Amino acid sequence: MTDLPLIALFGLAVGFIGGYAGIGGAPFLVFLLGAVLGWPQHAAQGTVLAVMLGPMTLPGVLVMQDRIRPLLRYVVIGVVTYAAFSYLGAEIAYLFDNQTLRILFSILLLGLGIRHMTARITKPAVAGAPLFPLNAASMTLLGAFVGVAGGTFGIGAGVLLVPLLGRLFAMEKDDARAISLAILLPPVSIGAVVKYHSRGDVDWLVVAVCFAAYLASNHWGAKLGRAHSAHRFRFFLGSILLAGGILYLWQSIRLF
Repeated sequence: MTDLPLIALFGLAVGFIGGYAGIGGAPFLVFLLGAVLGWPQHAAQGTVLAVMLGPMTLPGVLVMQDRIRPLLRYVVIGVVTYAAFSYLGAEIAYLFDNQTLRILFSILLLGLGIRHMTARITKPAVAGAPLFPLNAASMTLLGAFVGVAGGTFGIGAGVLLVPLLGRLFAMEKDDARAISLAILLPPVSIGAVVKYHSRGDVDWLVVAVCFAAYLASNHWGAKLGRAHSAHRFRFFLGSILLAGGILYLWQSIRLF
């Protein structure tokens, strides 16, 4: 496949961004496969979710392991609920044709980009009390939500989970990133992948190339993410999401 070198480059770039932001980076991979290579939306999402089956965030988890240990019970809850509800999300994805799903995905990127760029991220001691207590029940609901969203749009937990943990539970940036990276370490997307694979929308060769490239650069992104301020972290991630959402929406509308 002539696109494999470019796909490997995508994997390296997204692996770095994912480690930096504390996310799997799936939205960026879906965007690149769809916007640059012209893949159908379902195939892009199914293939990226299959990449997530491997321990793609392992380098980032090793960098953040000191922050993960005290939060391990929330990680376990997130893993179980994401895996359980991702199949439901994939079922929802197939209620839409490819073009409609592309537009919905574009709107998701736009919303996330605006949210990341405008949100105020401060430490809980400054921000005051959280909106909701973080406990087993609230983490179960949050995990179920991101599982459904992940299966529907081919994304991991982090791009939604990191801002929600900060906004709803006043969690410090590195703790939110740590939970997100740890949840994505097991094969949490297995439910959704079963559905996408059954419809022929997983390219396993691309999965292998993306996974290897992602793993090679994730560690360096995670190290840089710990060194940067929360403000820079949010602005950097939001800018990429917003630009990607605008471009993808424009392309999607033109295809109608």
